[in-house]
Amino acid sequence: MPFIAFFRNTNKKGGNEPLPDPVKVIRDALVHALVYYYPLAGRLKEGDSRKLMVDCTGEFGVLFIEADADITLEHVGDAIQPPCPYLEHFLCDVPGSSGEQTGLGGFIVATRVNHTMTDEALGIFYFLNTIGEIARGANEPSYRPVRKREILNAREPPRVTCAHHEYDTTAGTEATMDTHAHLIDKSFFFGFQEVDCIRKHLPSHLQSSSTFEGRPHYSTAGHFIVADSSRVPFREFDFGWGKPVYAGVAKAAPNTSFCERFKKSTGEDGILIQMSLPLQAMDRFQKELAKFTGERPMHVTGDKKHTIIKSML
Repeated sequence: MPFIAFFRNTNKKGGNEPLPDPVKVIRDALVHALVYYYPLAGRLKEGDSRKLMVDCTGEFGVLFIEADADITLEHVGDAIQPPCPYLEHFLCDVPGSSGEQTGLGGFIVATRVNHTMTDEALGIFYFLNTIGEIARGANEPSYRPVRKREILNAREPPRVTCAHHEYDTTAGTEATMDTHAHLIDKSFFFGFQEVDCIRKHLPSHLQSSSTFEGRPHYSTAGHFIVADSSRVPFREFDFGWGKPVYAGVAKAAPNTSFCERFKKSTGEDGILIQMSLPLQAMDRFQKELAKFTGERPMHVTGDKKHTIIKSML
């Protein structure tokens, strides 16, 4: 799962004191953070019955890549939101887990962690937050990882208490989305005005809802996951240069959408929803959304070079 954070390379101490090198500071902090999060430096392997395990022999480590860019945050502008521009340059697609730090007239911290090792929200947050705390001078993290896997063990004997229909298979049906199709990545911003417009289309007994939360119902023919990370304080990361311009999941995944807090350049705060859909589905989604918000739908193009622009909202 790719995660990315953009920072301005500012001198918080003021004066003429030279700026420390973010690469060295973050790399040294990463070394100390992995003492507490040592499984992230291991390698996944299959055991008996294909059970996944983490090999922590001390022979491996985390891949750390430094790179320089000849553009600044100002060049990227308001495009600092998922799908993140130039992501293929900021984050190397290396088999297994990887991390990259890139200077950009500010700097970027980008990581790629296998979802089997940790979730893309709280797990990544606490790991990167630990790096930030150590980078700012802490001797140990304020929150230590908890590895009590025994609490997830099945009862003896096992007892099934819930039917998980999301794993059912039905003959003669197909998945809801062809993951091999050409997918379009876009983000949609929902501020007060957009939420208010959508609320008016709800039944009267639901119009007092502001976040439209609810437990999703999985169909037997496939499913679409909406992951809500809006309560994870990604915007509070600080490696010693202040809070990020943007921090969060770098892009949506097929069949999975991410919701997170986002502040526009105008200062308006709201929810940013990332989506990855086939071309025709994205075009249809924008047209349906426009009926609720009253906005004119943006033209959808199949050219990936044009998918990094802001959405219609």
